Amino acid sequence: MTFTTKTYEQNSTHAQISSFEGKGGVTEYHIMFSVASPSLPFCEQLDRLQAAYETLTKQDLKNAVAVFRRYFLSDAANQAESLIERECEIPYCALSVVQQAPMNGTKIALWVWLQTDMTTETYKSGMFETAHNGYRHFERMMENISALLQEGGASIDDIMQAIVYLRDPADYVEVDHYIRSNYPHLPHLIVLAPVCRPGWLIETECIAIIPADLPQYPCL
Repeated sequence: MTFTTKTYEQNSTHAQISSFEGKGGVTEYHIMFSVASPSLPFCEQLDRLQAAYETLTKQDLKNAVAVFRRYFLSDAANQAESLIERECEIPYCALSVVQQAPMNGTKIALWVWLQTDMTTETYKSGMFETAHNGYRHFERMMENISALLQEGGASIDDIMQAIVYLRDPADYVEVDHYIRSNYPHLPHLIVLAPVCRPGWLIETECIAIIPADLPQYPCL
Protein backbone atom coordinates (compact mmCIF):
# COMPACT_ATOMS: atom_id res chain seq x y z
CA MET A 1 0.00 0.00 0.00
CA THR A 2 1.12 3.54 -0.68
CA PHE A 3 -0.07 6.67 1.11
CA THR A 4 0.10 10.34 0.20
CA THR A 5 -1.67 13.59 0.97
CA LYS A 6 -2.71 16.57 -1.16
CA THR A 7 -4.26 19.96 -0.47
CA TYR A 8 -6.62 21.97 -2.66
CA GLU A 9 -8.50 25.25 -2.80
CA GLN A 10 -5.77 27.34 -1.16
CA ASN A 11 -5.12 24.72 1.50
CA SER A 12 -8.78 24.64 2.54
CA THR A 13 -9.40 21.03 1.50
CA HIS A 14 -7.24 18.04 2.37
CA ALA A 15 -7.12 14.61 0.71
CA GLN A 16 -5.57 11.50 2.25
CA ILE A 17 -4.91 8.99 -0.53
CA SER A 18 -4.08 5.32 -0.07
CA SER A 19 -3.65 2.96 -3.02
CA PHE A 20 -3.06 -0.74 -3.55
CA GLU A 21 -2.27 -2.57 -6.79
CA GLY A 22 -3.63 -6.10 -6.90
CA LYS A 23 -2.14 -9.04 -8.77
CA GLY A 24 -4.93 -8.85 -11.34
CA GLY A 25 -3.81 -5.41 -12.45
CA VAL A 26 -6.53 -3.41 -10.72
CA THR A 27 -5.42 -0.52 -8.52
CA GLU A 28 -7.73 0.46 -5.67
CA TYR A 29 -7.80 3.94 -4.19
CA HIS A 30 -9.38 5.04 -0.93
CA ILE A 31 -9.49 8.79 -0.49
CA MET A 32 -10.61 10.74 2.56
CA PHE A 33 -11.53 14.36 1.79
CA SER A 34 -11.90 16.86 4.61
CA VAL A 35 -12.46 20.61 4.81
CA ALA A 36 -10.14 22.66 7.01
CA SER A 37 -12.34 25.72 7.58
CA PRO A 38 -15.27 25.06 9.95
CA SER A 39 -16.49 28.65 9.68
CA LEU A 40 -17.52 28.26 6.03
CA PRO A 41 -21.24 27.67 5.32
CA PHE A 42 -22.26 24.17 4.25
CA CYS A 43 -22.72 24.97 0.56
CA GLU A 44 -19.24 26.47 0.33
CA GLN A 45 -17.69 23.52 2.15
CA LEU A 46 -19.47 21.22 -0.32
CA ASP A 47 -18.23 23.31 -3.24
CA ARG A 48 -14.62 23.07 -2.13
CA LEU A 49 -14.84 19.39 -1.35
CA GLN A 50 -16.34 18.48 -4.73
CA ALA A 51 -13.89 20.76 -6.55
CA ALA A 52 -11.01 18.89 -4.89
CA TYR A 53 -12.64 15.57 -5.82
CA GLU A 54 -13.02 16.61 -9.46
CA THR A 55 -9.44 17.90 -9.67
CA LEU A 56 -7.97 14.74 -8.19
CA THR A 57 -9.99 12.29 -10.29
CA LYS A 58 -9.51 14.15 -13.59
CA GLN A 59 -5.83 15.02 -13.22
CA ASP A 60 -4.22 12.29 -11.10
CA LEU A 61 -6.59 9.31 -11.32
CA LYS A 62 -7.78 9.47 -14.92
CA ASN A 63 -8.22 5.70 -15.29
CA ALA A 64 -9.96 5.19 -11.94
CA VAL A 65 -13.73 4.81 -11.63
CA ALA A 66 -15.64 5.63 -8.45
CA VAL A 67 -17.50 2.59 -7.16
CA PHE A 68 -18.60 4.03 -3.81
CA ARG A 69 -18.92 7.44 -2.17
CA ARG A 70 -19.90 8.15 1.43
CA TYR A 71 -20.64 11.62 2.74
CA PHE A 72 -20.43 12.39 6.44
CA LEU A 73 -22.78 15.25 7.35
CA SER A 74 -23.33 17.28 10.49
CA ASP A 75 -27.08 17.85 9.83
CA ALA A 76 -28.32 15.35 7.26
CA ALA A 77 -31.97 16.40 7.52
CA ASN A 78 -31.15 19.89 6.23
CA GLN A 79 -28.09 19.13 4.09
CA ALA A 80 -28.88 15.91 2.21
CA GLU A 81 -31.23 17.44 -0.37
CA SER A 82 -28.72 19.96 -1.68
CA LEU A 83 -26.01 17.29 -1.60
CA ILE A 84 -28.06 14.89 -3.73
CA GLU A 85 -28.72 17.68 -6.25
CA ARG A 86 -24.96 18.14 -6.61
CA GLU A 87 -24.42 14.38 -6.88
CA CYS A 88 -26.55 14.36 -10.03
CA GLU A 89 -23.89 16.48 -11.72
CA ILE A 90 -21.05 13.95 -11.32
CA PRO A 91 -20.70 10.32 -12.55
CA TYR A 92 -23.06 8.03 -10.65
CA CYS A 93 -21.87 5.34 -8.24
CA ALA A 94 -23.13 3.61 -5.11
CA LEU A 95 -23.82 6.37 -2.59
CA SER A 96 -24.11 6.59 1.18
CA VAL A 97 -25.06 9.66 3.21
CA VAL A 98 -24.76 9.42 6.99
CA GLN A 99 -25.16 11.90 9.81
CA GLN A 100 -21.77 11.54 11.45
CA ALA A 101 -20.30 15.00 11.90
CA PRO A 102 -16.55 15.46 11.39
CA MET A 103 -14.95 16.19 14.75
CA ASN A 104 -12.88 19.10 13.42
CA GLY A 105 -16.03 21.24 13.49
CA THR A 106 -16.75 21.19 9.75
CA LYS A 107 -20.08 20.21 8.25
CA ILE A 108 -19.06 17.61 5.67
CA ALA A 109 -16.39 15.05 4.79
CA LEU A 110 -16.14 12.46 2.04
CA TRP A 111 -14.73 8.96 1.62
CA VAL A 112 -14.37 7.69 -1.97
CA TRP A 113 -13.43 4.22 -3.17
CA LEU A 114 -12.14 4.05 -6.76
CA GLN A 115 -10.72 1.29 -8.96
CA THR A 116 -8.92 1.29 -12.29
CA ASP A 117 -9.98 -0.48 -15.49
CA MET A 118 -13.56 -0.90 -14.36
CA THR A 119 -16.85 -0.85 -16.21
CA THR A 120 -20.08 0.12 -14.48
CA GLU A 121 -23.76 -0.60 -15.00
CA THR A 122 -26.89 0.60 -13.24
CA TYR A 123 -29.92 -1.71 -13.30
CA LYS A 124 -33.54 -0.52 -13.46
CA SER A 125 -33.91 -1.51 -9.82
CA GLY A 126 -31.16 0.96 -8.89
CA MET A 127 -28.57 -1.74 -8.14
CA PHE A 128 -25.12 -0.52 -9.16
CA GLU A 129 -22.55 -3.01 -10.45
CA THR A 130 -18.89 -2.65 -11.39
CA ALA A 131 -16.87 -5.22 -13.31
CA HIS A 132 -13.26 -5.90 -14.33
CA ASN A 133 -12.60 -8.52 -17.01
CA GLY A 134 -16.02 -10.03 -16.31
CA TYR A 135 -15.56 -9.97 -12.54
CA ARG A 136 -18.85 -8.84 -11.02
CA HIS A 137 -18.79 -6.97 -7.77
CA PHE A 138 -22.23 -8.33 -7.11
CA GLU A 139 -20.33 -11.53 -6.24
CA ARG A 140 -18.11 -9.71 -3.76
CA MET A 141 -20.51 -10.32 -0.90
CA MET A 142 -19.98 -14.09 -0.89
CA GLU A 143 -16.25 -13.71 -1.40
CA ASN A 144 -16.04 -11.48 1.66
CA ILE A 145 -17.96 -14.05 3.69
CA SER A 146 -15.62 -16.78 2.45
CA ALA A 147 -12.57 -14.77 3.50
CA LEU A 148 -13.97 -14.19 6.98
CA LEU A 149 -14.79 -17.87 7.39
CA GLN A 150 -11.30 -18.88 6.31
CA GLU A 151 -9.84 -16.83 9.15
CA GLY A 152 -11.66 -19.18 11.52
CA GLY A 153 -10.74 -22.34 9.64
CA ALA A 154 -14.18 -22.67 7.99
CA SER A 155 -15.58 -22.35 4.48
CA ILE A 156 -18.84 -21.68 2.65
CA ASP A 157 -19.60 -25.40 2.87
CA ASP A 158 -19.72 -25.12 6.68
CA ILE A 159 -22.54 -22.55 6.69
CA MET A 160 -25.59 -23.93 8.50
CA GLN A 161 -27.89 -21.03 7.67
CA ALA A 162 -27.72 -17.68 5.90
CA ILE A 163 -30.15 -14.77 5.98
CA VAL A 164 -29.86 -12.44 2.96
CA TYR A 165 -31.30 -8.96 3.45
CA LEU A 166 -32.45 -6.96 0.42
CA ARG A 167 -33.39 -3.30 0.46
CA ASP A 168 -35.34 -3.47 -2.81
CA PRO A 169 -37.67 -6.39 -3.64
CA ALA A 170 -36.97 -5.80 -7.35
CA ASP A 171 -33.52 -7.34 -6.81
CA TYR A 172 -34.91 -10.64 -5.52
CA VAL A 173 -34.99 -12.60 -8.79
CA GLU A 174 -31.41 -11.74 -9.71
CA VAL A 175 -30.02 -12.40 -6.22
CA ASP A 176 -31.92 -15.66 -5.83
CA HIS A 177 -30.72 -16.89 -9.24
CA TYR A 178 -27.11 -16.01 -8.42
CA ILE A 179 -27.12 -17.86 -5.09
CA ARG A 180 -28.89 -20.95 -6.45
CA SER A 181 -26.58 -21.11 -9.48
CA ASN A 182 -23.31 -20.63 -7.59
CA TYR A 183 -24.11 -22.03 -4.13
CA PRO A 184 -26.83 -24.66 -4.67
CA HIS A 185 -26.22 -26.28 -1.26
CA LEU A 186 -26.30 -23.07 0.77
CA PRO A 187 -29.27 -23.05 3.18
CA HIS A 188 -30.58 -19.50 2.85
CA LEU A 189 -33.56 -17.25 3.20
CA ILE A 190 -33.93 -13.93 1.36
CA VAL A 191 -35.93 -11.28 3.19
CA LEU A 192 -36.88 -7.64 2.68
CA ALA A 193 -35.23 -5.45 5.29
CA PRO A 194 -33.62 -2.02 5.82
CA VAL A 195 -29.95 -2.82 5.17
CA CYS A 196 -27.77 -1.25 7.86
CA ARG A 197 -26.04 1.35 5.63
CA PRO A 198 -27.98 3.74 3.36
CA GLY A 199 -25.74 3.03 0.36
CA TRP A 200 -25.98 -0.76 0.62
CA LEU A 201 -28.60 -2.80 -1.23
CA ILE A 202 -27.72 -6.27 0.08
CA GLU A 203 -26.34 -7.72 3.29
CA THR A 204 -25.94 -11.28 4.61
CA GLU A 205 -25.52 -12.84 8.03
CA CYS A 206 -24.75 -16.52 8.49
CA ILE A 207 -23.70 -19.18 11.00
CA ALA A 208 -20.99 -21.73 10.20
CA ILE A 209 -20.01 -24.65 12.42
CA ILE A 210 -16.76 -26.64 12.41
CA PRO A 211 -15.31 -29.18 14.87
CA ALA A 212 -12.81 -27.80 17.36
CA ASP A 213 -10.75 -29.43 20.10
CA LEU A 214 -9.59 -26.53 22.21
CA PRO A 215 -9.16 -26.83 25.97
CA GLN A 216 -10.53 -23.34 26.59
CA TYR A 217 -13.77 -24.37 24.87
CA PRO A 218 -14.92 -27.65 26.51
CA CYS A 219 -17.57 -29.78 24.83
CA LEU A 220 -21.18 -28.97 25.66
